Amino acid sequence: MKLSIAVPWYKSRDSVFALHDKVCAAFAQMADFDQLEFVFVEDCGNDGTWEKLRELAAADPRVKAARLARNFGQHHTLTACLDLCTGDWIVVMDCDLQDRPEEIPRLYAKAAEGFDMVCARRGKRQDSWAKRMSSRCFAWVFSRLSGMPYDCEIANFRIFSSRVLHAYRTMREATRNLPGQLQWLGFSVGYVDVVHGARYSGRSSYTLTKLLTLAFDSIVAYSNKPLRLAIRCGALLTLLSLGMALWILVRKLFWGIPVEGWAGVMVSLWFIGGMIMGNLGIIGIYLGKIYDETKRRPLYVLAESINIAPPAE
Repeated sequence: MKLSIAVPWYKSRDSVFALHDKVCAAFAQMADFDQLEFVFVEDCGNDGTWEKLRELAAADPRVKAARLARNFGQHHTLTACLDLCTGDWIVVMDCDLQDRPEEIPRLYAKAAEGFDMVCARRGKRQDSWAKRMSSRCFAWVFSRLSGMPYDCEIANFRIFSSRVLHAYRTMREATRNLPGQLQWLGFSVGYVDVVHGARYSGRSSYTLTKLLTLAFDSIVAYSNKPLRLAIRCGALLTLLSLGMALWILVRKLFWGIPVEGWAGVMVSLWFIGGMIMGNLGIIGIYLGKIYDETKRRPLYVLAESINIAPPAE
């Protein structure tokens, strides 16, 4: 059998050879496999990572290396990796060695029990407090808005069969989120508790803005609950306004209390105006996503590649 190691690269030149060597050492412990391929795609970080990948691919023909024409983002780069994989089992991992290659044999051992996919569940995460909290907040909101359970201790690190890979390749929507898409497919999933390693070098490229953008795009892609929440808020405001109007009428007719509250009227107008604009914004985001899908642009563009056969005409 063949094992594919799919890794998206972005500004991690110092870990290129270290990751390769550690994966080779782990592969040597896996007797069920006789072939190994690396699928490394670089997301145009322009920091020297691509030069390191070219050097590695020249030294090891098992390494398929490609560079995107521009920065497309992690999950689009992962899509490029998985489109190039040819293995019977595929391992997806990050490039910074926080996903420890030493855990790969354990992931496959669990998969051999009859699972189509096995996810690595991180224990004590080697991340900042802010990043851990943002992950938990995203998991909580995503689970409730999408209807799918989401564990913040599970990221991209996992192994899955070629059957899962072929199903994943049929999903060509513009908004990409690998864990969410694989979970949506519904194959049998197992879990292995792993040690979360320290970052080999550098720092995370995910800023707070990028994390919020990814979170919001993922929620919109997998749920229409924000639209339904907007409808519920509108209905609630309507009921409240009718109740207030009835109360003002009763006060005027039975107690003769004059209508007061210029400030209250203005606050209400601003509040309702803000709700209307917010709801229109939510609708606009969904329309924008529909527009992106109808353009049918490629999910990524390869600028150059090494040890990769050109596609058949």
